[in-house]
Amino acid sequence: MNSFDTIQSIKERLSEAVHQAQKELHETVAEAPSILPEHREAAENLLQQCNTVKQYLEEADFPEDTRREAKLLYMQEAEKKRIARELHDGPAQLTANALMRAEITERLLDKGCYVDAGEELKETKKSVKKALVEMRRLIYDLQPADLEKRGLIEAAAVFLREVEEQTGTKVTFRISGEDRRLRKEIETAVYRFIQETVRNAVKHGAPHRIDIGVSMEEQLITVSVRDDGAGFDDTVFNDYSFGLEGLKERMQLFGGTTVIQSQPGSGTVITASIPVVRNEG
Repeated sequence: MNSFDTIQSIKERLSEAVHQAQKELHETVAEAPSILPEHREAAENLLQQCNTVKQYLEEADFPEDTRREAKLLYMQEAEKKRIARELHDGPAQLTANALMRAEITERLLDKGCYVDAGEELKETKKSVKKALVEMRRLIYDLQPADLEKRGLIEAAAVFLREVEEQTGTKVTFRISGEDRRLRKEIETAVYRFIQETVRNAVKHGAPHRIDIGVSMEEQLITVSVRDDGAGFDDTVFNDYSFGLEGLKERMQLFGGTTVIQSQPGSGTVITASIPVVRNEG
């Protein structure tokens, strides 16, 4: 649950509490006409204040545009944190390892241990190459060039081929309907959905096979990602389910829906549907 959902939940609980207090005060005033006038006046004043507070709570709501922008900002911040983690766990650690090996190589050369220094230098080069590969992947993820130039389907196909080559997981990609260009933000949202669900499947489920299906209808695009991995208990909240909540919110921003089906040992199926229009550009 993000901060705005939390605020909304608190507002609803406060409103219910005020309503209950209002009810009890009203009953007290109605059933005790013989209480002292000053006490009765105080109770009536408190009742009026409850009415005012309840009215404020009922009117305190975020306009739809504001709510949408706030959720988008929330997801952008979550995306920044994800990238920061990947930079730390990938290129940063690989670069630190390369620096450490370079220092070891330098000491070995000073000692005249040229064979050992050569081996360390080879390992240093491997770390640097891995760091470059990770950096290029992160840069591509920020704004895939294929998505801008070729559109959703071709960009997704390129990404999925890379996943298959890098992980050894069998990946199939099926498209039904007319392959056409959509609004940029819709294409990006659907591409990110494919990207994140597939990566999550590889990372958490260790599947042998992942099947991706895209159905492009006139006013709706549906994406299904199915894997035969470990699956998970969708009643337990963890890092994986937190990432899936982010996917749901991203689809909701565009009026879409997301359905997640998974059980331990039975793989996972994640399906998203989002209304679309043709690219006006």
